[in-house]
Amino acid sequence: MLKNPADRTSPSPASEHVDPRIQRTREHVLRVTRVLLEERKGPLTLSALADRAKVTRQTLYTHWGTIDNVVADTIVLARPRNRSDYEALDSRSRAELFLNELIDTLDPAMSGAIASIIGALQYDEAAGNSFGKVDDDLFAEFISVVGPITHDQFVELTGPIVISIISGGTVSRELVLSLAERAAQFLNQAPRS
Repeated sequence: MLKNPADRTSPSPASEHVDPRIQRTREHVLRVTRVLLEERKGPLTLSALADRAKVTRQTLYTHWGTIDNVVADTIVLARPRNRSDYEALDSRSRAELFLNELIDTLDPAMSGAIASIIGALQYDEAAGNSFGKVDDDLFAEFISVVGPITHDQFVELTGPIVISIISGGTVSRELVLSLAERAAQFLNQAPRS
């Protein structure tokens, strides 16, 4: 996890006003990235992405800097955005919904992308920043829609799902229910303001 959000290579489009043309270009590039990840005909490169998206490599470098940052933003963009589903639910049900959405997000294309970023962590600091961005965004989203927990608790809840999926396994309903129950316990321990 990034300790300082200013360390991120790519700006978060949700946190600042962005020209609509730039936003459309970013969204187009991220949709094309998703398609290329699904096709998976070899390693994804900025050059291949620029060719397919019909943008310049300079555009990609300007907005993201590295292919890992593009993939990280693609993963975050793949997350559902309708948060009204959470409002009427209790804490255990909110956690269960979040975890099921996480599983849906980590389909084969996205899980392969995360596995690539994780594989690069040992020798590429930029990959660490990219993975940290995904982690930070998911953690902030959890707090926003489910409730306040610590980052260690968040890792305890999401780690088994991410590891299972990127290793090619499946996530059982029993595991999700168990993790949702654990989340409810964490939330009940949280200090009330």
